Amino acid sequence: MRLLARSTFFAVATAALSFGLVACGGGGDDDDDDDTPEPVGDHYHYVVDSVEIPLDSDQAEELGFDLDGDGTIDNQLGNILSALVQAGGESLDLQASIDSGVADGSILLLADLQAEALTSATNAGFSVYLGANPSPAPCADENDMVCGLHLAGTGTFDVDPSSPTDATVVGNISGGTFLGGPGNLSMQISLNEGTSIDLTLVQARAEVSGIAEGALGASRIGGAVPEENVQNDVIPAVHTTISDVISEDCTGTGTDCGCTADSTGLTVLGIFDEDEDCTVTLEEIRTNSLIVTLLRSDVDTDGDGTADALSIGVGATAISGTFTQP
Repeated sequence: MRLLARSTFFAVATAALSFGLVACGGGGDDDDDDDTPEPVGDHYHYVVDSVEIPLDSDQAEELGFDLDGDGTIDNQLGNILSALVQAGGESLDLQASIDSGVADGSILLLADLQAEALTSATNAGFSVYLGANPSPAPCADENDMVCGLHLAGTGTFDVDPSSPTDATVVGNISGGTFLGGPGNLSMQISLNEGTSIDLTLVQARAEVSGIAEGALGASRIGGAVPEENVQNDVIPAVHTTISDVISEDCTGTGTDCGCTADSTGLTVLGIFDEDEDCTVTLEEIRTNSLIVTLLRSDVDTDGDGTADALSIGVGATAISGTFTQP
C-alpha cells in the first residue's frame, strides 16, 4: 500500500513539473534603479478581502508574470500549489485555508494606491502593508462561527510594526488599471487554517484592475521568493500541513500506519516517510528529492546566470479600509 501511494504521488509530481516547473508589502526595485520616480497624488486605502491561488495550470499562467524577460510566464510555486490541490482533494483544500485566513484575520493585508486620478495617471504607487488590530474584530465570537466582519468596507486597522514602510511599486494607471514594478514585495498565504506564511518577493509586479475609491477589482501580484525564504518559511509550512493531514488520516500505528485506505495521509507517508516510522520530520521534507526538485529556484534575480528564487503569482481583491499612512 505504501508503494502504491508513492507511485500515485510521483504521478502528481510529474504533472506539476510538466506545468512549467500562499498578498503583499515590500519595497524598492531589486536593481536599485535610482531613476524610479516617486509616486504622486492622493492616497486611497483598502484592506485585501480575497487572495486567490491557482487551482490549475491555466490559472497559474493567468496569475503569473514574465519576471526575467525570457517570454515565459513565471509561476512555479503557483503550479506546485495547483498540483497539490488536485492531488489532495478535500484533505488539502489550500484555497479554503486561504479564504479562512482572510476571513478570520490571520491573513491581514492593507493596500494603499497613490495616484493623481483613478482612471489615468503616471507615477502612481501601489503599496501593501501587513495589518494589525482590525476593528471590528474579524469574527463574531471565539468559536469563529461568523467571520469577515472587518471586510465590510468600514473597518479600521493599524499597520503592523513589523511591516516594511517602503512597500511601494511604481507604475501607471490606464483605463482604470494600474501596472507597476519591478520592485520588492512581501506576501501572506496560508497552507492550513489559523496560520499564515510571510513571503518576501523580489522582481515583483502588480496589476490592479477595477480601481475605485471603495474597492479594487480582480488583480494579480507576482514575484520571486528567495531561496532563504523558501527554506525558512515555505518548507516548514509544508511540513506542518503534511503533519496535520497525516494526523487526520492516520493513527500512527498498525498496518499502513493506521491510515484510511487511499487517503491523502497514506499518500504523503508513502513519499516522505523515509524511515517508515509513521511520521514525517522537517528534515525528511527538506531533503526529499521530490521537494528539492519541485521547489527548485527558477528565476535569476541578481543577473549572475544562476536561478536563485522561486516564482509565484496570485490573485487578490480589496475593499475600502481606514489606516494611518506610515
